[in-house]
Amino acid sequence: PDLINELLNEYLIPSKMRVFLTGKEFLSIATEKEKWYG
Repeated sequence: PDLINELLNEYLIPSKMRVFLTGKEFLSIATEKEKWYG
């Protein structure tokens, strides 16, 4: 458990995360794309 907690605390931080939201209700407000993701 200590190793797991250490890894989660080191890597599961906002500056190292990407969050993707998908769904029809976001089509009207999601108007931007990253150039490398298309």
